[in-house]
Amino acid sequence: KNKMHLFSGTGIVRGSVPEMEWDELNRKVELWTQVS
Repeated sequence: KNKMHLFSGTGIVRGSVPEMEWDELNRKVELWTQVS
């Protein structure tokens, strides 16, 4: 079985909106899931 481990960070810092950070992370992951 092929595996790929993807590590991606978001900038959850003072003043950031966690929901928007999750949206950013989801966009990054979607780019990888569309490749297969």
